[in-house]
Amino acid sequence: MKNVLLATTALLAGSIAGMAQAEDVLSGAVWTGNVEAGYSDGDHFNVNGGGFIDASFSFAFTRTTDTGITFGLGWGFDYDSGNATGDGVDFGGFPTFFAESSAGKVIIGDVDDFAAERNWNTINIADFFDALDGDFFDEDGEFALDVSGTYGGYTFGVSSIIGDGDGGPAYVNNLPGGTNSLGGLSYGMSGAWGGFSFAVAYEEESFDDGLFFADPADASTDDTYGIGAQTEFGGATIGLAYLQNKYGQVSTSIGGFYTFGNGFSLGAFYGWGEDGNDGFGVTAEYAQDALALKIAYRDFEDTGERTRISGEYTWDVATFYAGYSTDEVEDGNYAGVVLGIGDNATFTLSWAEVDEAWGPEFYDGTSAYLTVDF
Repeated sequence: MKNVLLATTALLAGSIAGMAQAEDVLSGAVWTGNVEAGYSDGDHFNVNGGGFIDASFSFAFTRTTDTGITFGLGWGFDYDSGNATGDGVDFGGFPTFFAESSAGKVIIGDVDDFAAERNWNTINIADFFDALDGDFFDEDGEFALDVSGTYGGYTFGVSSIIGDGDGGPAYVNNLPGGTNSLGGLSYGMSGAWGGFSFAVAYEEESFDDGLFFADPADASTDDTYGIGAQTEFGGATIGLAYLQNKYGQVSTSIGGFYTFGNGFSLGAFYGWGEDGNDGFGVTAEYAQDALALKIAYRDFEDTGERTRISGEYTWDVATFYAGYSTDEVEDGNYAGVVLGIGDNATFTLSWAEVDEAWGPEFYDGTSAYLTVDF
């Protein structure tokens, strides 16, 4: 890993030197932002009487050299007022640097998805391995190094956590005496071969360890790896996945989806989990014009049953949402309407007993707020 970092550093240093000699001029900063402001009586907002402002902004400079390499430097910050955590105000973020060409891309800073997760999600098999709890690590504000590229029609990548979201070091474990070290490696590759699309992903045991978990029991105890493939056959999409999660549990799942010509589709999967944790799931969807309906049911011996029902209807500038979700963690209904009030601006009025719905991710409780994208 040390050799990888040294080689990457040398590459970036040489590229920056070339950039300094280029004749093109640094472009102006491009600003983007999002602001939500309003009221919610949910548990998440227990200060300022339920009123809140949740804003995030970022800016980026980019420059392309005469050799075809594009460099960029971006930075963002957040503002939260009315949040239940801390004193209600939180500023954060760190700069992110990238260098990109036709051969690939290097990112140092904020990475959207790590290599294993990014390549694994290129095929639609996310529901085929629900027999287990936990798969590849999700990015959550860590400072990371990521290298990606393509070769011969295949996409590959490797990622490593090199610091936490506040710029501190990454530790390989959170036990006393843990060493200041890189946070392991995350690998991924995806592509197509012989009518099949496939993904291979692997994360070292230490990749998601360390200060990122409050409970040492959450740290991984085994490498996480998986291989999956899918193909089209007779109008149906059929997929097969094999996965070992970070606790050493293994599952094999097979599933398929079929879309009819009238907007109706059906799906089903079955998984064989370790220690007899077998299970199955079925889905049905209907989407026609302004109406969309979806129902799903799954049942696994370990994690139990879960049912989700959702519907949405668009009328002029308003989209109405309603649904129901139940499992061992969440059980409740939700309903809401999102009104378009101009370019890049909406008003949301919602009531939710669950905060993760198939529609927008409504806040729990009763909420009314304005959202503006800049």
